[in-house]
Amino acid sequence: MVSSEELKARLARGEFVERPEEMSEEYLGELKKMLLVAADTEFRSVPMLHSYMKVGVPARYLKPILAIAQDEMGHAHINYRILEDLGEDLDKLLFEREASQWAYPYFFDMPFENFAEVAVAEGLGEFAGGLLVRNILNHTSYAPWKRALVKVDMEENFHVKFGQSLMGELAATPKGLAELQRTVDWMFPLMIEFFGPPARAVDAQIEFKLKGMNTDDMRQKYLAYAVPYCESLGLKVPAHLDASTNLYVLDIPFPVEFDVANKRWNFDKKVEWRDVFARVKKRGPMAELHLSQIRQGWKSMKSGSLQ
Repeated sequence: MVSSEELKARLARGEFVERPEEMSEEYLGELKKMLLVAADTEFRSVPMLHSYMKVGVPARYLKPILAIAQDEMGHAHINYRILEDLGEDLDKLLFEREASQWAYPYFFDMPFENFAEVAVAEGLGEFAGGLLVRNILNHTSYAPWKRALVKVDMEENFHVKFGQSLMGELAATPKGLAELQRTVDWMFPLMIEFFGPPARAVDAQIEFKLKGMNTDDMRQKYLAYAVPYCESLGLKVPAHLDASTNLYVLDIPFPVEFDVANKRWNFDKKVEWRDVFARVKKRGPMAELHLSQIRQGWKSMKSGSLQ
C-alpha cells in the first residue's frame, strides 16, 4: 500500500487505481464504505420489489418488475463481488449482519399497500438510486468499479422510465392523482433524507476522487428532477426553485419527526440528524421480514435441507 499523500498526488494527475497495492489504508476504508452502501441499496430493494406483487399492481407490470428485480440483483452482485476482491467475507455481509448494520434507504422498510406507493417508489426512488450510481461512474478513481457501472447506469435509466410510466398512468385520472399525492406527501421527504446530512467541510471520498458530488450537490440534483417532474403531473411537493440563487429550497423544516406507523410527518417537531440516524439504525417495519426472506435459502443450505 501507499501513503494517502502519495496517492492523492497520483489522483491529481488524473491517474486511476486498479488494485489494492495502489491504495492507502484510508482510501481502502472509504472505498469499502461506499461499496457497501451501493451494494446494500441494490440488494435490499429486491424484497421490496417482491412485496409489490401483493398490492394490486396491474398484471401487465409484473414482468417488468421482475426484470427490475433481476437487474438489482446483478447490480448488487457487482458491488459485493468487488468487496470480496477487497477482502470482505460475503456470507457475513449477506447473511449474518443484523438489520441495524445494513445501509439503504429507509423507505425500503415501509409496507407498500397500494399501486400508487409502488409507482412513487419507482418513479422517484429509482432516480435517487441512479444518482448514487452516476456520482460514482462519472467521478470514481477506482477503475474496476467505473468499468462495471457502465452497464448498471443504462439499466437504472430504464428503471426510472418505467417508474415514470406508472406515475403518469395514475396521474391521468383524478382518483389516481389523489392517490399519488397522498403517497408523495409521506414518501418525498424520505427521498430527500436519503442523501444524508449537510455536506461536511472535508469529505475524504471526494478528496480521493471516489465520488464527485457531496450530499448537498446530490440533493440539489435530485430536487432539480423531482420537483419539476411532480409538478408536471399536477402533484404538489414541499420545495421550490429560488430564482435569486437558482437553487431548490425546501418549504418544510428538515429533518422532522416521522410517524412510521401512520406514514405521516410531524412538521411541528424538528429533530436533529442524530434522531434520523437512530430511526434508520432501528430500521423500519418490514426490515426483519425482508431479511428473513433473504436468509431462508442460505439457512436451508447450511442445515443441509431445502425448504
